Amino acid sequence: MSCSLGSPFGTWMNHMWGTPFWGMGWWMVFGVLALVAIGYGVYYAMFRPRSYSRRREDPVEIARIRLARGEITAEEFEEIKKRLGV
Repeated sequence: MSCSLGSPFGTWMNHMWGTPFWGMGWWMVFGVLALVAIGYGVYYAMFRPRSYSRRREDPVEIARIRLARGEITAEEFEEIKKRLGV
């Protein structure tokens, strides 16, 4: 079997992949990989988990929750409110 264009792999390799290995086929593979990378970047930019900053909790609300749980008494709650100036 003779090899066209000096390819050691024969004529079947020259059909799409080119000689030596840098024909149209490899550029198509690199193109598809580039499209996948770009698609992933767009997906990540649009749908990545957002880092939400924790909102600062109101100290009176924390005291109110602690009162509801029974962790502090009503007198302690009133003392906290007085100290905070509310």
